[in-house]
Amino acid sequence: MYALETPLPTKLKRVACPLEPAVYDALVRYAARSKRSLSNSVALFVEQMLITTGDLVTPIPKIETRGGFREGSGRKPRTESSESDQTDDSAESSSDENEDN
Repeated sequence: MYALETPLPTKLKRVACPLEPAVYDALVRYAARSKRSLSNSVALFVEQMLITTGDLVTPIPKIETRGGFREGSGRKPRTESSESDQTDDSAESSSDENEDN
């Protein structure tokens, strides 16, 4: 196996293995069906097999990648004050409707 002169942009280890054409074609079909990359599908199969045989006790913790979690992204979590404000508003609106009748 040849060592790469330049470091890879990831901390993950790489493995190259020859596959029979039928196995490769089946992997390509599975990857397309599951909407995963071929590389990710193979890594998933290897990890699941090692867990099944007991050689890997727990799932591998995910290594932070370049496109990982960004602080402040996504929906803000609800706070107790915002929940109580919403319930007070809904109670007031229902009482207003009752007064109109």
